[in-house]
Amino acid sequence: MTIAMVTLAIACAVRGLWSPCGLSMLSTITPLGERSRGHSYAWSMCWYLIGATAGGACLGACLSAGSGVLSAVGLPRGVESILTAVALVVGLAGDARLIRLPDRPRQVNERWLERYRPWAYSSGFGWQIGTGVATYVMTDATYALIVASMLVLTPLSALAMGTMFGLVRGACLLVGSSVTTPGKLRSLHARLARLAPWSVAAPTGAQLGILCYLAAQTGQPAAVAMSAVIGGGLGVVVLRHARTATTVSVGAP
Repeated sequence: MTIAMVTLAIACAVRGLWSPCGLSMLSTITPLGERSRGHSYAWSMCWYLIGATAGGACLGACLSAGSGVLSAVGLPRGVESILTAVALVVGLAGDARLIRLPDRPRQVNERWLERYRPWAYSSGFGWQIGTGVATYVMTDATYALIVASMLVLTPLSALAMGTMFGLVRGACLLVGSSVTTPGKLRSLHARLARLAPWSVAAPTGAQLGILCYLAAQTGQPAAVAMSAVIGGGLGVVVLRHARTATTVSVGAP
């Protein structure tokens, strides 16, 4: 189960790269962008990673606290599994646009680039993105991850999960490490546009896998079949939306 949760966390973190904020960072903190401001890309990227990891640690601390409370309550294992399954189904339904969950349509403040030193704006941008919920939430699987982490992980594991989420989300910006010219920047964004449906498929598949695993733990074939049908149906709708959706254009950070 822990491996499945790690897979879901990585998928959710990577999906964040396609948010308006993530795409904006790929136009801002690059060798090309930092050189234009007279700054070192390497140092800015290091501070960005530190900030993103710290943001993930803050998320992990909240997950750890929630896990501790639920552990003190002492929910039966069966109840934990049911609540986790419900969270996953809700996450899939949200991405399938059958229900609407908060998507946090907020970007980081572009004025920081002019007001603050590189370590300040890089770490500040990284922290906000690393928390996973301070800016655009690109997949409702993120909410499912939050609920599931509190339900099935120990407090220490939940803290580690959040920290890892932030680190991975920050490390995604390294795909722009070769952007040294405007042409390379355009090529990078074109590749990301082609890969966008796959970024949706990853968290969807991870949720389906966990859902079927939980159903299999019941030992009831009917539960497995029902989970496969419900989850599979929602997954098909999610992927259909992903193929037809227009790629978010790059904006200011």
